Amino acid sequence: MVGALMAALGGQQISKASPPGPEQTVDSVKTDVAEIKERAQQ
Repeated sequence: MVGALMAALGGQQISKASPPGPEQTVDSVKTDVAEIKERAQQ
């Protein structure tokens, strides 16, 4: 389940047209990790 979630989140990142700046990347990764942790506890 976590693998599928990670693949889905990774697909969202790839679909963006312009590459994110470093700040956007850090924020995105933090958001992704928080969501993964939350779903893993369910």
